[in-house]
Amino acid sequence: MARTLDYAEAVGYCTSNLARLMLMKKDWQQAENFAREVLSLAEEVGRLEMIGTNNHHLAQALLGQGKNREALPYAQLALNICQQLGRAQDVALARKTLAACEAKNS
Repeated sequence: MARTLDYAEAVGYCTSNLARLMLMKKDWQQAENFAREVLSLAEEVGRLEMIGTNNHHLAQALLGQGKNREALPYAQLALNICQQLGRAQDVALARKTLAACEAKNS
């Protein structure tokens, strides 16, 4: 419906939820695809929290596929954005993901 209305922000939020669902199902490739799609939409509409969340989703999806080096910059950006927005719970999750990236890259 959001696509029909050409409402990019709503499409972004819905697709972000799909990325989160795919992460829960451990369908890493599909989670990556959805997160990348959202990132292009989020930048278009300028929603910083959506950019942070989906950088985190993308980092998690890449980690799940063993693409640890590729995940690292997305995890770092997610943490930076969450800190900038002052979202304590998201900062904690982003730190955990970043630590996993760094540990797997050591």
